[in-house]
Amino acid sequence: MNLVEILRISSPSNFWIAEKNSDQFINLISEFIRQEQNDASLGSENCLNDKETISFYDLNRDTFYRARIIEQITSFRSNCFSLFMIDLAERTTVPKNYCQPILNEKLKQLPPLARQCSLYGIQPIKNDWSPSSIRFMSEMKK
Repeated sequence: MNLVEILRISSPSNFWIAEKNSDQFINLISEFIRQEQNDASLGSENCLNDKETISFYDLNRDTFYRARIIEQITSFRSNCFSLFMIDLAERTTVPKNYCQPILNEKLKQLPPLARQCSLYGIQPIKNDWSPSSIRFMSEMKK
């Protein structure tokens, strides 16, 4: 049995996990995408769509990540994508020119490292979880 860590908690009935030490696997994915980007002369994000797994470059972490497009954000100042990082269960917004398609089909179809989970049979008393319930789950993460 592999050890897991909780990545993000939305509520006690909705949280994300990944195997411990998945950061090593993310580094391998990043290096593979980096090599793919270096080998291919990609310069257009026009072929990106919200049904496919794409890659984007995080300048702060110097890492490529896999993501799915949530929405396109276009304004007179910016042209960005709102993304869901499928291996980290995080959302981020990045400029469109930081995003590229993943060309390798095996890498594109590799299952996300982050898995969405819920505790079976656990439901809020009313429609929404109370702030104290969410806080309790967050404390369990530490």
